[in-house]
Amino acid sequence: MIWLRACLLSLLLFSTLAIRAQTDTSAPKQYFWNEITGETQYEDPGDVPLHDEQGNCYWLDETGQKLDHDPNAGKYAWVETWSEEHNRPFYYDQANHISTWDKPADLAWRRVYILPETEADTETATSS
Repeated sequence: MIWLRACLLSLLLFSTLAIRAQTDTSAPKQYFWNEITGETQYEDPGDVPLHDEQGNCYWLDETGQKLDHDPNAGKYAWVETWSEEHNRPFYYDQANHISTWDKPADLAWRRVYILPETEADTETATSS
């Protein structure tokens, strides 16, 4: 359930952060933003979910089938886990066997979609 809440929050964030791209088809269609460090990059850090038209998070398996969980979560150092006792997520470092309530930067990457520039946008920009 926590992943759904996080996905919906990130979708809301993405809709406010989306930027306009040039009509150049070689331009990237997305980039990745870290909500903790503020870093941006075009290379996929590997654990960032995709979103469908309804805003639901999903990951793809090796055959391209949609999954509601990250199939590679066990490969990453940090994983998000749910505390039934405290009714909130906590984060566990599988490599060092430590846990924290604070989201680590490794899990704070968000996919930001770049919206294509429309002809109306171009005309507005050139007439200003």
